[in-house]
Amino acid sequence: MKTGYDEARTEYFSSLKDHVGDLLTTCSDFLEILQSDLCVDRFVPKEWTGIKGFPPLDLQVKEDFPPFHKVRSRPVNPRL
Repeated sequence: MKTGYDEARTEYFSSLKDHVGDLLTTCSDFLEILQSDLCVDRFVPKEWTGIKGFPPLDLQVKEDFPPFHKVRSRPVNPRL
């Protein structure tokens, strides 16, 4: 983790105002859940130990499978 735990925790709480929509900001129960220790421990771990409990994934691909594929971006409708 690039930032310290206290700094990441402060950033989490400050980002709630920007990332929670208008309808959910009026729901005090929802905001209490996001600010609870349960959510803070999930979104701001004190120590990153990686993802555990999954076996290694071995992907099988065809021999002629290209090493990368450039995807064209879709044009945005200007009327939007």
